Amino acid sequence: MKIFTENNTLVYLLTLVRHIRNHYTLQKIHDGAYKWDASMQAFVLASFYYGYITTTLLGGILAVRFGGKILLLIAVAWTSALSVITPPLTWVGDSAAMLTVRILEGVGQVGQR
Repeated sequence: MKIFTENNTLVYLLTLVRHIRNHYTLQKIHDGAYKWDASMQAFVLASFYYGYITTTLLGGILAVRFGGKILLLIAVAWTSALSVITPPLTWVGDSAAMLTVRILEGVGQVGQR
């Protein structure tokens, strides 16, 4: 790093910020709470859509039968509750619990189209 003087204060601060940002970004990548490889991470991210695509037709039928407002209320409550319980379930059940919750969150999007 450069010596701290009036002329290069900005350069020093920018270098320091860049160094800190790079250090903590790398720490987060390597010291994650879950040791999932790239394919497991991709599967977890895609699992939301597995639930989402299964309820496309069902969402339309339920909206016609019960109305959009009630369906939206139930869908938001469902997704919110699952989002709240995701961290503790993932600590207990690891990737299987996370996949299940993500699929159920996708199913909960039935009223949020």
